[in-house]
Amino acid sequence: MDDGTVNRRRGAPGCGGRRPARALRLCALSGRVSVAGNVRGHGACGMAMCSLRQAGAACKDAVPRLSSANLGAMSAAGKPEGNELRRTVVIKYGGHAMDKADLSEAFAGDLAQLAGQGVRIVVVHGGGPQISDLLKRLQIESRFVDGLRVTDEAAMQAVEMALCGTVNKDVVRRFSLGGVKAAGVSGRDGGLLTARLKRKELGLVGDVVGVDPRILDCLLDGGFLPVVAPVANGPDGEALNINADTAAGAIAGAMHADDFVLVSDVPGVLDGEGRLIPSLDRERIARLRREEVITGGMIPKVEACLNGLAAGCGRSLILDGRQPSSLVRFLLHKEPLGTEVLSTKD
Repeated sequence: MDDGTVNRRRGAPGCGGRRPARALRLCALSGRVSVAGNVRGHGACGMAMCSLRQAGAACKDAVPRLSSANLGAMSAAGKPEGNELRRTVVIKYGGHAMDKADLSEAFAGDLAQLAGQGVRIVVVHGGGPQISDLLKRLQIESRFVDGLRVTDEAAMQAVEMALCGTVNKDVVRRFSLGGVKAAGVSGRDGGLLTARLKRKELGLVGDVVGVDPRILDCLLDGGFLPVVAPVANGPDGEALNINADTAAGAIAGAMHADDFVLVSDVPGVLDGEGRLIPSLDRERIARLRREEVITGGMIPKVEACLNGLAAGCGRSLILDGRQPSSLVRFLLHKEPLGTEVLSTKD
């Protein structure tokens, strides 16, 4: 679509066109047809369809028929309930889970466990403290409005240097040490993120207007875990600073992720008495903002959750990354952790 909405492009040539690849994997799982690796390069979809025609007879008999009971157990995404295979999870990674060595190591272990069970994971990282440190060393003042960093041209150069260079590669390194096959990209690579200027007073800070996730699909289909730095291409190709929560929510919506998880340094959204709110909908979020209960850095988090849901994400959660294995406990063991953000009231 060319109307500026966040959308997902399906069926494109190359490794972005995934329907034939899924069918090949189905044949492979049947035990009757063996398909080694992924079909790659130009015209991969056409090659895959050719392979499917050759394998059609074998697949027809090998794939078990679905009974009405089986059909009733299928989820809206076409997957059996309780089956984690092919589940897509987008994670915003930041806070102490990213900065503290022990928590970072544990987080990498959680990712390795989830990926080992077939969960497709995309990580979008922040880097606020690292950016602030670099700006301080360069003697550039840091200012914030509504939890968003004011970014002039000099600051933008430092932001891109920190996020796409030092921070991104350090996250990839730590994930790799934990047994994760990680690959770092920025939102500018492959046209992943396009944005427009958000507000004049914020400078080179953008609102995401387009997501092309094909580069992420290519990496995921190749067995990699994409690690995304939140910098986007602006209207004239300039670099724009994107809040990591916002970027992650846009990617989660465009990929129609099953889960969007924001890893934070708080238990979730807290009420005026400091108690955890287990779930929030759009109406209550608006009220808590008016009452100045939700302020500062929590504003882009709840907005990212709502925007991700509106664009097609299944669930949104703000999770405490300081708790041991909170990610695995929520995703695999279904523990009620953090604050779940709902598009409407339950």
